[in-house]
Formats: sequence, structure tokens, C-alpha cells
Amino acid sequence: MVRKVIRRGIVAFLSAVILISVAACGLELSDVIGPTVKIGIAFDRPGLSTYRNGAMRGFSGTVARAVAFDLGYSSRQIEWVDVNDSTQDDLFATGKIDMLVGASMYSQKYTNGRSTEFAGPFMKSHMGLMTRGGTEDDKGSDVRELQNSTQLTQVQDKSVCVVKGELQDDFTPQQLVTFESTAKQMFVQDSYSQCLSALATATVDVIVGNVVALEQLTHAATGQKFSVTEIKDSTISYGIVVPAGDDRLHAKIQNQLRDFALSKRWEKAFRPIARKSSLPYVRAMKAPYVEQIILDPAQ
Repeated sequence: MVRKVIRRGIVAFLSAVILISVAACGLELSDVIGPTVKIGIAFDRPGLSTYRNGAMRGFSGTVARAVAFDLGYSSRQIEWVDVNDSTQDDLFATGKIDMLVGASMYSQKYTNGRSTEFAGPFMKSHMGLMTRGGTEDDKGSDVRELQNSTQLTQVQDKSVCVVKGELQDDFTPQQLVTFESTAKQMFVQDSYSQCLSALATATVDVIVGNVVALEQLTHAATGQKFSVTEIKDSTISYGIVVPAGDDRLHAKIQNQLRDFALSKRWEKAFRPIARKSSLPYVRAMKAPYVEQIILDPAQ
């Protein structure tokens, strides 16, 4: 009898601690999606999000954990799910992910029929071009012009690889048509690692993507040199995506990202990328402006 009373007392105490912890975060029980939170994120983006031996590393991974903690989850309650632009819709529809971290604004803005809400951005950077190192590629064509390129138009008549969804924020469908038609060949892949393989084997001349992701990719590549330049008149924004309709959850995450950007947590999380970068622009990157959403008390 005494043991039963003790057990009941322990359970009651732990329950109270959980409730107090949730309340301290400014959350209600309705904000907690379930016993675990399923976070969709790309598994193969060096410096941003890489999953190895059960651990998520990188800047986007740090942002994801910070948001999960603010929603009342511990590290053990996070389920990491590998996702890309092609699998996002199905994973949301089947309930296999609750949110997607590291999605580009472009991927949500210009995809027909995509019913999502974009929170953030938690990172804004320039686009970039990645080429093989040296002055000549394996086919004998001069690549110095590409290595010095600062405009997307300079990849005309080249074989180009892009990751699906990884284009600048204001890239319209018509611009995409023009971009594809002026390239010698256009390869659209699901991941940066696939584009890297195509570049390394001279299947393509250049990769177009987020300059931060491209430079981090060069650090992870072994046995071959690559060059990265930034496209200065472009912006790609990364944020967190949730299904449309849950205005409260969207607002919560938006405001959590705002707090993260305004605190020193953003700078601390991005510091490993800045330190390894040889690009002055990346070394000087700062947290983006994140607009606050005022929650309706009735929600």
C-alpha cells in the first residue's frame, strides 16, 4: 500500500513538473502535437543539416531543435525525417512529418496546389555557382568564365544542375522557363549530393544553388577541388513550413524564430559556417528580419 502511494505521488509530481515546464514556455497543451514531433529536414546538406549515427548536425538542425524545445519537446521526442521538395507533400498528407525545416521560400510560393504556411525566414543568403576547380574541365572547355560569374545569365549554353525548389525567392515561373530554355542542358535533382556527383563526373558544368550550401559542400568533398562564387543580386530564404490551417502553430513558430534571430543564439549557431567560409559575404552574414505575428487571444 505504501509503495502504491509513493508511486502515485511520483507520477503526480512528474505530471506537475511537465505542466509547469510547458506553461513556463508560454505554451498550452494544445500546442504539443503529440508524444513526439516529426521534423522533416534534408539529411545531406553539410553545415546546414546532416544526419549521422542518430544525430542531426548543422545550422538548420540547431534551429529545428530550438523550435522543438520551445514547443515543449526534448531531444528524445524529436523524430528526424529525411525530406526533399519531391517528397514534402506526401509526407505532410500522410502525417509522417509535422513540420519541414529548411524549406526555401521559392519552393512554397510557386508550387501549384501546395497548401502550406511559411514561417521565417531563419536564414537569407545569396545564390551561388559551383564549378570544378582548375582552368579547364574534363571536356577541354574553358571554365574560367564560369568561375568568375556573378550573374545567373552567365550559365547560358552550359549544362546546369539545380536542386528542386532551391531557387531565389522572386524567381517567377516565366523566369524558370527562360532559365531552362537558355541552358544547354538542365538537370533537376532532389539533393545537392546528386548535383555534386554530376559535377564531379563532368556530367554538368555548374551547380546553381544556395551559396552557403554550395560552399559547405566543397568542404565536405574529398579528392577533388571545386570553386564557388556568389550571385550578388539574388536572395534565397529558408524557413519552417507547416500545413495550412493551423494559424496558431504557424504564429508560434514564426515568433519563436523571431526570438531566435534577435538573440545571440542565431549568431552562435551560424558561427561554425562563418569561420570556415572563404567568402566575405558569408563571413559577414547576420540574422534576417523576422516579422512578429500577434496572436488573437481567441485562437
